[in-house]
Amino acid sequence: SVPVMFFAFVVILLVCPKRLSRKPAANRPNESILRQSRRFDVMGGIMLLGITVPLTTAFQQASQGHYFGSTSIWPLLVVAGVSLVGFLTWEWHATARHTSPEPLFPWRFLVHRASVGVILNTFFSGCVMVVCTVQIPQRSISLLSMTPFEAGIRLLQFALMTPIG
Repeated sequence: SVPVMFFAFVVILLVCPKRLSRKPAANRPNESILRQSRRFDVMGGIMLLGITVPLTTAFQQASQGHYFGSTSIWPLLVVAGVSLVGFLTWEWHATARHTSPEPLFPWRFLVHRASVGVILNTFFSGCVMVVCTVQIPQRSISLLSMTPFEAGIRLLQFALMTPIG
């Protein structure tokens, strides 16, 4: 897969324009890479990892038979909760400053009702979609003795009807 990724990366570099004339970023003077990298929200990224990695690890351990009250799961959930509070606080602070770094998750996403609705809808329907996309082929392979190709064909029926609802 590395040669395919390399080829795709080269094609993207050659085909995509470097500047989009109608976008505000196109009107900025040429900035050095160091100045551009200062706009990265490194703290937000680290805290986002501090949420997802412990939370995923806790759920993985719970799926292997550990109960949620065990000493191997509670500290991970506490770290994820503290990181979530820190992440939201940092993103509010980064949004309020209007300077570098550009926030990873701007606070305005949580202020506007429509944005919150879209985020919640994506979260709830996305979880179901991922589970169905993984579980339907696995069930077809393990219980119905299908090949992975046949299971993929069965999944296409589900995927084609998904936009309809």
